[in-house]
Amino acid sequence: MEYWRFQFAKLCFANAQHLIQKLINESLDRDDPLSGPLMLTAVVDYARPFKQKRPFRFPESIIPKDLIPIHMDLIIFRDKSLAHMDPDGPAVDGNVTNKLVMQVLRNGKLHLGMEMSFPSPKQYAEMLRLTTVLRKKAQYYANKIWDKYMAKETAPAGRYEVNLAKGDGELLIPYAPWCDTPPQQLGGQQRTSAERSGRGGSNSS
Repeated sequence: MEYWRFQFAKLCFANAQHLIQKLINESLDRDDPLSGPLMLTAVVDYARPFKQKRPFRFPESIIPKDLIPIHMDLIIFRDKSLAHMDPDGPAVDGNVTNKLVMQVLRNGKLHLGMEMSFPSPKQYAEMLRLTTVLRKKAQYYANKIWDKYMAKETAPAGRYEVNLAKGDGELLIPYAPWCDTPPQQLGGQQRTSAERSGRGGSNSS
């Protein structure tokens, strides 16, 4: 579980890092039609490791103190405006930032739009530094776990998944692809990695 959470976090931080770098490289401002989708994906990707259930949640204690403010901003953006949109927040000087804006035209018709809080271009550099630092930290901790359990092991060439079963067992098990199962049927067909492998556990926890 430790190995899974750090490798998952590394992938999420890397995705966010690449998207923020693109926003910076192409000087995309809020009026660009690609700016919104890129920023939404970057912020949601960044926040995912911190929104996992406890065994898999990325520890906030790893974040450098000077980057805590931008981290908190991104979590608020994610919680209040991007992954969800709450009409009651956030607010600046009593002025809510998530708004349903309505313009009444002279012919009586309505023109509707959504206005939401969003990271500003001035925050991009901080966001880039944050995602870069945390990607490297996640990779560092994942490497430590790999060296602990796999330094003396040799995995044959092939595709594997991380074994998430509790107890003793191998860190990696053969990859089991999803079949073409309708989404509504997945709830009754989930199996643990131990059940798929026929083994009883994992050294990863």
